[in-house]
Amino acid sequence: MSRLQPLLLTLGLAVAVALPAAADSSQTFSGSNAGGPLWNRPVEDGPTIRAPEQVHYSAQRFNLPENATCRIYSTQDFDGYIHLYRGGFNPASPLTNLVGGDDDDTSTAAVPGLGIGTSRLPDPATDAEGNPEPNLVLTAGDYVLVTSGFNNGAQGSFTNYIQCNTTQPVQGVCFFTGFPRENQVCLQNRFAVRIINVTNLPSGRATPVRFGSSDSAFFWFFGDQNYEAVVKVLDACVLNNRFWVFAAGLTDQGYTIQVGDAVGGTIKTYSNTLGQRAPATTDTNAFPCL
Repeated sequence: MSRLQPLLLTLGLAVAVALPAAADSSQTFSGSNAGGPLWNRPVEDGPTIRAPEQVHYSAQRFNLPENATCRIYSTQDFDGYIHLYRGGFNPASPLTNLVGGDDDDTSTAAVPGLGIGTSRLPDPATDAEGNPEPNLVLTAGDYVLVTSGFNNGAQGSFTNYIQCNTTQPVQGVCFFTGFPRENQVCLQNRFAVRIINVTNLPSGRATPVRFGSSDSAFFWFFGDQNYEAVVKVLDACVLNNRFWVFAAGLTDQGYTIQVGDAVGGTIKTYSNTLGQRAPATTDTNAFPCL
């Protein structure tokens, strides 16, 4: 059995703000802070801490493969807050490694902000005179994006968008070690997915297409306009305490789908034989929620 190492990867986000002309990598993260752990969050960039009231938070880790300028945008169905940390994140030490934070997307004369329920880094996008604010200049490495409430009662769902001018994909916190990152994708911020042993393909490795989903990915084999397979990992913990794996192929090529659990360390395999029409996979018992 292959061994997974749950190192930090960037989760995809599609940011709504323009970046300098360059090859961009974007990812989208969705989640909820409802019932999440509590902490005394910083006020904006610090050094003030919101105390003594604690607020619920959710932490999403990602890896930036190279130095880049980035934009981060968040939408929440509650009065939310975001904070970005470089390297480690310790909720007991909320100012350590803090890069920046934002409450509400604010307005300027040139760019109207969206207000409560939205956050942006950097914020605002322009200064009072309408001049563009600098993008986040980030060095390669691991980051943690923390989404929390303005106060203790502010809880709900959110979607975070991250866009960076990188040539390498920004992904989540899971991947198969020793395997090209451009040939795998991290779903649910926990499950590394790859397709290998593709017949008639010299490398045998399929290429994923990242389109802003945290639970699904398409793969192409021979050309990037011809999608051959789709894989999704669904969080069904409230139904049967499992993560489900669904997959489908639009091909008769031989291939092997591998889904690796960065938490439990197990790998599930789903295969098709050359010359056979690819079957649908509906594994509703794939991985425990833990």
